[in-house]
Amino acid sequence: MAAIDTSPRSLAQSSSKVGLTALAMILWLVGLLGSPTTGLGQAPPALPNPDLTDVEAWVVARLQERRSQLAELEKESSHSTLVVGEAWGAYGMSLDVHGFKTEALQCYEQAANLDPTERRWPYFRAILLAELSWPEASEWFERARVLAPDYMPLNIRLGNHLLAAGDLAAARATFGAASGTRRQLATHAHLGLARTALAMGNPDDAMVQVRRALAAEPRHRDARSLLAELLRQLGQPEQAEVERQRAERTEASIGLPDPMAVTLFEEGVSSFWFHKRGRLYLTAGDFVHAAEEFRQALEIAPRAEHHAGLGEALLRLGKAEEAEPELRAAIALRPESAPTLAHLGFALWQLGKPEAAIPVLEQSVNLPQGDRATALDVLAAAYEASGQLAQAAETARRAQARAIATEQTELARRIGARLERCLAGEPAGDQP
Repeated sequence: MAAIDTSPRSLAQSSSKVGLTALAMILWLVGLLGSPTTGLGQAPPALPNPDLTDVEAWVVARLQERRSQLAELEKESSHSTLVVGEAWGAYGMSLDVHGFKTEALQCYEQAANLDPTERRWPYFRAILLAELSWPEASEWFERARVLAPDYMPLNIRLGNHLLAAGDLAAARATFGAASGTRRQLATHAHLGLARTALAMGNPDDAMVQVRRALAAEPRHRDARSLLAELLRQLGQPEQAEVERQRAERTEASIGLPDPMAVTLFEEGVSSFWFHKRGRLYLTAGDFVHAAEEFRQALEIAPRAEHHAGLGEALLRLGKAEEAEPELRAAIALRPESAPTLAHLGFALWQLGKPEAAIPVLEQSVNLPQGDRATALDVLAAAYEASGQLAQAAETARRAQARAIATEQTELARRIGARLERCLAGEPAGDQP
């Protein structure tokens, strides 16, 4: 996942103005001739100027920069409405991601009025309105859908809003339109259909849809939890408990793939956003950019989660020696973090220190939610490397059971090979 250029110029170039529908062209003409900001003799709305007290310095600088750029454009009459609309939208994005939601709504509306051919502004406004549970979100989603009729993440977000609003028939149709798409989108569409069916009093159909969601992505924790609830309602308590436990052990959180929303996230310059992007890069396997984001977060705030993120990124880059001090710094600030302890144990194991890794890993797997298959596998490897084959075999059995329960087939196979070696008294000391 490469870094994304989100400057106003770049965003403008990336937004297609080709192939607009007739309705979109009408909206554009209305925006030029009759919008509140472009009508003859009417002044543009005041620029939002939020209270920035106690806001991080980088955020203050970004918001002031976006506001100044917009103010300069508003002063000059030579700029087109599209250029000014882009500046309003950019300011709105920065306000939005940094928590100034009311001001962002104003900016998105003005940007959409100035440039009704740009799909981002009604889409971002709709997302924000849906987060606030405002009914106007439906109107703005539809306005965005006119400009982006084939953009399926929009359908899923609109479906979720319609479901929350109680418009179940419309929600079902909207989720259905996205159900035939690629796997990462289809799992969200089928989960939406399952929730809609359940709200309509049809648990059997809900069961069909939630199983389709899990077929598309077995690690979808929310789908697994809903399956457990449906089984409970259908009078299968034992199977429901099995699925509930599987949901608790599911290691991945499946977010909605939404490239347009990613451009919004890239606008954030707070420690929160540097950390969030770091986690997203980690999930995507882009460990170089992940490390960069966590370093930026640490410049703003030396918190445990930022040290832990940087340590994990460095570890995944094969830089265990650099990862170790970051992970120790995280543990000093938050001693009982099972994932951080597991990563530190893995770093020590990679550095050829299995005896030092063992107590760290034992502490990790004994914490709540710490007995993950990967952590147990590293502990088994450390026992094996230190010659403690009985402990290695016992831990490998636990690790294999966890891997099977969470459908990590390849990991379960590798752990099985380790278990056979340990039982045969043939330690290999290989890497987990």
